[in-house]
Amino acid sequence: MGKDYCGQYERCQESAWVGPARVVGGAEEKCRCYNLLTFPGPPSGSGALPQRENDMALSIERRTVDDIVILNLQGRATIGSDAERLSEALRRELDAGTRKLVVNCSGLSQIDSSGLAAVVRTFVSVRRNGGVMRLVIPPGHVREVFDVLQLSGTMNYGTDEASEVSSFR
Repeated sequence: MGKDYCGQYERCQESAWVGPARVVGGAEEKCRCYNLLTFPGPPSGSGALPQRENDMALSIERRTVDDIVILNLQGRATIGSDAERLSEALRRELDAGTRKLVVNCSGLSQIDSSGLAAVVRTFVSVRRNGGVMRLVIPPGHVREVFDVLQLSGTMNYGTDEASEVSSFR
């Protein structure tokens, strides 16, 4: 990471302007975008705004393998209806008494504090109830968020679903 602000051609979440660093009142002002890990910036010389690699609402697919519940997440787990949908899906698993849960984050393009809160809250609750929750988080932007927050020391996560499912056996 290393940067406080993106400084790229991005829509700023705070001031709603798009552009690189600009001079305002004699001082350089940069876009204060907090999605550093989601938006890598435009290709050099393109002048185009970056596109999210998976710019869609969160979808959650539920499957079971033996007594293991697997939730595949696709899209964004960000504040608003996406994080609420994730929180509700995880709460349903807790209410149903699920004791072996794999949350596959491979299809996530973005996660923010709301999505993280839902995942961490569920992880703690599952453990408190004597269960185990594992995450699949391949290298990439979402993994960087978990690593920056040093969640690997607390939560169990790996890079592929098959390994996480087989770890229950």
